[in-house]
Amino acid sequence: MTMLDRASTRQPDPDARGRARRPLQFSRRAALALPFVGPGPVRQARAAAGPGLMVSVRFGGAADRRFERQDLGTVGVFDVDWLVQPKFMQMLDNLAASPGAFHGVRFFGTFTSGELESFIPDSGGSVWPQADRRMDFSATFQALAALTTRGLVPFVVLGFFPPAVSASPIRPPAKWDNWKTLVRTFFHELASDPRFGEAISGWWFEVWSEPNDERFWLGTPDDYLALYRATAEAIGEAGIPIRLGGPAIAYKPEVVPADGPPWMERFLHFIAANRDLRCDFISLHRKGTVGDDEPDPRRLFAASATTADQALAIDVERFVGLTVINNEADEKVGFEVPYAPRVDHRSAA
Repeated sequence: MTMLDRASTRQPDPDARGRARRPLQFSRRAALALPFVGPGPVRQARAAAGPGLMVSVRFGGAADRRFERQDLGTVGVFDVDWLVQPKFMQMLDNLAASPGAFHGVRFFGTFTSGELESFIPDSGGSVWPQADRRMDFSATFQALAALTTRGLVPFVVLGFFPPAVSASPIRPPAKWDNWKTLVRTFFHELASDPRFGEAISGWWFEVWSEPNDERFWLGTPDDYLALYRATAEAIGEAGIPIRLGGPAIAYKPEVVPADGPPWMERFLHFIAANRDLRCDFISLHRKGTVGDDEPDPRRLFAASATTADQALAIDVERFVGLTVINNEADEKVGFEVPYAPRVDHRSAA
């Protein structure tokens, strides 16, 4: 995780790697939400071409923010319905018993809960099966309570589409009216639930996940921007203060060149041009590797640093102080494929 400021950056001296003080530390403690972090409060960073990464931090300024440890230590699970399964609840107990390591849980399926899924969103769930029926968020709220009663902060992915919005959980609708109704109703009921209430202002809410991956999104980049607009507008209409962000793209330019800085730049320009739309953080998914090559943690730093540079180059005033968070930073893509080094492999700090 990094927070953006007007700070200057400099490249490392390749001959001084051994004697230079390392300003960044890398932790792989959180399996699915390894953040990009530095020692100071607000910063801009640029990845170096070599193996080192140097960050110049300027303290103070209007956007000065403290580095909050509870913003780290987030882990993830695919489907919200897993959170209330007995074995998962036992695991949540273990997370809650390790407050120095774990602080929150990110999950999918907020609007398609009620049917357990393992990896791909293929069910519309039971939240809103028909437009003329009342919405039922009970399964989602039960899962949220499983987190909050244990002191864990929810990181809520706003998706996927229930049948009342779209015939497919991942295909954007022709019109956004029902989606906006769904979002407004969700936040009204969430804020009025005595189990949650004002605490939701400290949660994370993310518009979708990986809208550049056809397993999760059967639309165009422009469709995603329309989704973000509709979501932010609905939240604004609800009048409930929360923390909202995106675009949570799968950041893999070595596989698809557009799925990296070009995709992110498109989103950043959209946010800069629409100042009335809420955006409190910028998210991405950069893995240690997406192929058969060895995982390289420097890729994680580079993706966050590049995004920070892009944002500040596009509009300093709009993006200064925002958080850039890599909330899917597992060592290697494909947890369904056994990869032994995940168990005991250690990388340099």
